[in-house]
Formats: sequence, C-alpha cells, structure tokens
Amino acid sequence: MTLTRPVGAEFTGVTRWPRLRLIQLQRLTHDFGEDQWGALASLSELEHFPFGLAEEDVALHLPDGLQLPQVKTLSIINTARLPVPGMRHLLASALPAFPGVRELQLYGRTDDSIDLSPTSVLPELQEVYLPYLRPESGHTLPPHIKLTLYPRPRT
Repeated sequence: MTLTRPVGAEFTGVTRWPRLRLIQLQRLTHDFGEDQWGALASLSELEHFPFGLAEEDVALHLPDGLQLPQVKTLSIINTARLPVPGMRHLLASALPAFPGVRELQLYGRTDDSIDLSPTSVLPELQEVYLPYLRPESGHTLPPHIKLTLYPRPRT
C-alpha cells in the first residue's frame, strides 16, 4: 500500500488488512499520532516501511515505548526536503522504534553528509543505502554493515 498524499489522523482502518507486508506513507502530517502508530505496530507481517514527513516543520510523534520489531527494511524519505540536521534528528527519533531493521534506506535529496551514529541502536542492521547522501567523515559503520552510496563516488 502506497499513499503519496498527506496522511494524518484520518489514517484509520489499516488493521483490516493484517497481512500487509509493505506500507509506504510519503507525507506524514502533524496529527499522525499514537493511534496511527499503534495500528502500524499491530500489523505483525509489516516488513517494509518507507515514510517521510509532509513538511519541514512537522515533527515525528512516536508514542513512548513504541516498537515495530517486525519491520526489517526501513526507508526514510526526505519528502519535506529537510536540511541535514533535520534529517539526522528524524533518524535519531525514529530508529529506536524499529529494533529489527536489517536494511536502512535514507533518501536524503540533499547531496550532503549525514551522521550515521544513530544507527548504533539497530542490533540487526546489515545494510545502509544512501542515495544522495554521504556518511559524515569520522564516523564509520561496523565492518559487517554493507554501505551503498548512490550515485557511486567517482574514483
């Protein structure tokens, strides 16, 4: 299921499809809150969750203690065109709720560098994909984590 329009409090009823494996919510709004996150958490087969924020001034409202361990691929899409500090804050806010993530995709749209230290909370992380972002110099991922950059650096 892919929703490209802004999504907020009206996002209800998704639990009618408990076998959903992929939900892409490109533009979360300020009122996408506890009930909506709870509905996502109840989808035990949800493995791939791409999401972005509707606007730069929209904060991510994750309920305390929210856990979606069933999500194995998490994609954060910079649809709000956040500057890199905003992207890093979004990353640090979101990752603790997804402890089972094996693949992280950060669609930056900024062609800048980002601090990847928030990924340290993901014990199962195996791959990081960075289109139009680069890891900040001085921070390296553990050697078992595959890093893919797009476009690839020229040699």
